[in-house]
Amino acid sequence: MHEFFILICLFNFLIAIVSQSYDSIMDNQARETTMSKTFLNNEAAIILDTLDLIFAKKIEQTQTFHITVCMDEYEAEGDEFQGFVGTMKAHMTKEVKTINKSVKMLQKKFDDVQLQNETMVETKFAKLEAKLNNVLQILQADIAKVTQT
Repeated sequence: MHEFFILICLFNFLIAIVSQSYDSIMDNQARETTMSKTFLNNEAAIILDTLDLIFAKKIEQTQTFHITVCMDEYEAEGDEFQGFVGTMKAHMTKEVKTINKSVKMLQKKFDDVQLQNETMVETKFAKLEAKLNNVLQILQADIAKVTQT
């Protein structure tokens, strides 16, 4: 009977080791996928810089850091990730949604400010145009007076 309990404990220990190994592998898979995508983005930037030198003209690009992930993988309903990976998945999904909301809010603010600036520039341009027309009329009147005398 004593051997039976030891056997159960050993099986539980084996299951714990296998589970931990699985979590470790899945964690490394996500990290390695992200790292490889980051390296690809870096290589694309190097290629664009090389093309700039070859064609002697600037190819428009932005200096940004991209992490490309398929959100469907993170939003899948399956419960294939558990432990640390599951916790990270939930945290990353929450953070991505928060960042997306912030980006949308900033984009709206930017659009509003841009519209206000365009309106302000148009208003100032109209005022300047009116002032220039007044100065032009005064100059034309002065020229007309000088030519009449």
